[in-house]
Amino acid sequence: MPLPDLLQPWAPADGEPWDSRRAAHLLRRAAFGPSLPDLDRALAAGMPATVDALLHGSGQPNRLDELLDLVRIELVRFDENLEIAQAFWLYRMIASDRPAEEKLTLFWHGHFATANYKVKSPTLMTRQMDTLRRLAFGRFDDLLLAVAQDPAMLLWLDNRDNRKAAPNENFARELLELFTLGPGAYSEADVQAAARAFTGWHLEGDQYLFRPEEHDDEPKTFLGQTGPWNGEDILRLAAAHPAAARFLATRLLRFYLMDQPPEEAIVALAQVYTESDHRLDAMLDALFRSRLFYRPDAYRALVRSPVELVVGTIHLLDANTNRDLTLPALPKLGQELFNPPDVRGWEGGETWLNAVTLLERANFLNDLLMRAPVRVSGRDHFLLQRLKDKKLREPLDVIDFLLDAIVQGDVDPEQRRVLVFYYANELAKLANPDNREAWDFKLRRVAYMIMTLPAYQLS
Repeated sequence: MPLPDLLQPWAPADGEPWDSRRAAHLLRRAAFGPSLPDLDRALAAGMPATVDALLHGSGQPNRLDELLDLVRIELVRFDENLEIAQAFWLYRMIASDRPAEEKLTLFWHGHFATANYKVKSPTLMTRQMDTLRRLAFGRFDDLLLAVAQDPAMLLWLDNRDNRKAAPNENFARELLELFTLGPGAYSEADVQAAARAFTGWHLEGDQYLFRPEEHDDEPKTFLGQTGPWNGEDILRLAAAHPAAARFLATRLLRFYLMDQPPEEAIVALAQVYTESDHRLDAMLDALFRSRLFYRPDAYRALVRSPVELVVGTIHLLDANTNRDLTLPALPKLGQELFNPPDVRGWEGGETWLNAVTLLERANFLNDLLMRAPVRVSGRDHFLLQRLKDKKLREPLDVIDFLLDAIVQGDVDPEQRRVLVFYYANELAKLANPDNREAWDFKLRRVAYMIMTLPAYQLS
């Protein structure tokens, strides 16, 4: 069937070109935000090819995966150090040539929220992220089954203790309320039937094990259908229910589009879920190409999460990854990897911003720009190198370059005027205009000022 009108592909038109604003919008939402070379490539390739690259990559193995796996096997025992496990994933987000895969893995981490403070095994948490990454773009049914049998999830929601004589409802309840259908789409009887179906699911060591003697194989009525359902049947029936299409479409739209997506957008993306045999790549492919995605009310409509802010800024600056700076920043900003606050995950949206986290955002940006070594090739700061290549020295030209590079020019005239005035005054204070270090410091200060503007805090 044809795509709904809202999901018809966007195309350049008079007054709506494929420009740096739309390209950066796609790269912020589908991934973590562009570096300047990323933006150059996206502008040259066009929207369809950029979406293809984000969702499908080159088709070649990810060399970063092979390297990190080797280091993990040879040098690291995650069970001994949560921080190392977190650092590995953060580095993968920054350095991977598949950033959309990491962004979607982050979405699933919040959707199937599991926390190390109860699991108490960074190894199992890392294995869960590997599972989310491997199945992130495939069929929701396959991902749901793999997560349900994941050792970290079995520990997190107590499904390893689910026995015929005493069914445990924790996983069954969260499966229906938070993972598949949403509140109001099921009954208490459905929760009880699902809990009975999952009896016999256990762990042996750190592997899933089914014990048939502990399983209730009597008939159960679940979502209006009766049969001798087991856990796999429950997952299949839940994923196929019409409420699952709406629920998942809503969650994806809130993560990738806007906090309060319109009803017609939910209906349209739910239709893609149903007609594509529940394929997640089909849903995102339709969304990222759509007129809906590039509407003015979707632009800068989401608050950047802490992970998006940290990863996106390091990526933009091509900064050295400093574990002592980045990892401590994330919990201060409200998003510690492997430790969402509870089974509901992070609420997101405007809850990312309050008096404390706004100050911590400014502190992180200040530390990164003014204290940490931010370099590309040789000794040059990326901003200095680009400005040097372009031979820009006049305050107006420099500020316009920085505004375009950092926020694609999304500032009002008064903000721009203040920045030009400030930079011109700072230049006038230079005893030696050719003092490269002093010039670099002033550029960093202006970049910091731009990054604390509202536009940079929004995705």
